Amino acid sequence: MFEREHIGSILLLPDYGITQLGLALNELKIKNYSAKWDFTIDIRYNWLEVIERSVYIRIKGKNMARPIEYDQQIVLDKAMELFWKNSFEGTSVAELVEATGLNKRTMYNLYDDKQGLFDACLGNYLQKYLMMQIGFLKNNRGVAGIRQIFSAFEFRNDFIGCLYVNTAMEKHLLQSSSLQKVKSYYNTLKNQVIVNLEQAREDGDFTGDSMAVSLTLLCLAQGINVSGHLNSSDRDCKLIVETILTLVK
Repeated sequence: MFEREHIGSILLLPDYGITQLGLALNELKIKNYSAKWDFTIDIRYNWLEVIERSVYIRIKGKNMARPIEYDQQIVLDKAMELFWKNSFEGTSVAELVEATGLNKRTMYNLYDDKQGLFDACLGNYLQKYLMMQIGFLKNNRGVAGIRQIFSAFEFRNDFIGCLYVNTAMEKHLLQSSSLQKVKSYYNTLKNQVIVNLEQAREDGDFTGDSMAVSLTLLCLAQGINVSGHLNSSDRDCKLIVETILTLVK
């Protein structure tokens, strides 16, 4: 029987071999791991396409209860939905335990604390939703990609906005790790919008300042995600979007 204890996280490049892994484990102060420890690697992919490997150590012992197995994707999806709807501050550990089915001990072993789980949920949200926006831009040249992103906006009664925009609005409550994820994504989005605007220029569809317009489009998109909390009219949303898109005509 094994009990899994979360020791720490390290960032490894895809070409790391056993030597580099050993050095990284030493940095976490795990000694003689080849003789005493049986470790597993939990792999997550982030938007940089670098592999983040969190090292978990299995402690061998007698008469230890077999841990309950959890599907971490389901756990992250449920926790993400709760944070998205209620905010970081508005979500309690008790609510997370109830929604995910984890007990507190397991939650802290896997994610350290509520902040760690929130950061994992931001990564999950990035992969499930936001990377599609980058894909829309890359797969649709010029203005077409930009129009596709904005056409996805919709005001409705159950509008909850964007988890990343909501996170930015709670920046005074969160650690820098959360805000860095948000800033990194929007910087990537800004740069891709610039690429699409330059493509539009080549196609004769755009003549403006690509940097200025990219920054303005991102600012307006973030504003839509705030405005939707106060306005449930989809007609108003479509009117806003069409007006915004005049910037790239």
